[in-house]
Amino acid sequence: MQKIKTSWKYYQISSAEQNQKNWADCIKSVCTMHTYPELLYALDQTKKAGLENFLDLNFFKDSIMPMWEDSENVNGGRIIMEVPQSQKDILHSLWARTVVFCSLEPTEGINGCVFAEKANYRICIWISNPSVAEEVANAWRHVLNCSSATFTFTLHNRQGDSSKYKRNYSKNKSRF
Repeated sequence: MQKIKTSWKYYQISSAEQNQKNWADCIKSVCTMHTYPELLYALDQTKKAGLENFLDLNFFKDSIMPMWEDSENVNGGRIIMEVPQSQKDILHSLWARTVVFCSLEPTEGINGCVFAEKANYRICIWISNPSVAEEVANAWRHVLNCSSATFTFTLHNRQGDSSKYKRNYSKNKSRF
């Protein structure tokens, strides 16, 4: 069986518990994946459930919690791709490619990825070091085969000079 380089976990945010005082109490581990067949099975189950039916879904290295306060995340940030509601039909494909991309760990510093439904759908890759943001964004765009996708980057810890790292990584001005 083909083992994954690093074990990964799926986490879900429990909307019923979001009114609790401690954000960490809302994060629920769904499953841990050690092999590619386990990863593909989890992606298949996500597709059957309908990705758009999840409030938040997180895929992170087993040792990293999906919260910016985690020591691996606090000095990093997230690369954000907005997917309009009108592109719902390609949502699962984008998510599946993002999960596999992260699990392959093509560059140092990828900690995980997040799906969230906001005004649009949002898929983010969380990284530990802002210096790899552009490299990750370019590799991710290539894997998605979406040359028109627009990515933005924001720091998790906004105490520092976030303008230094707030960037828009776009091949052109158009979006999906």
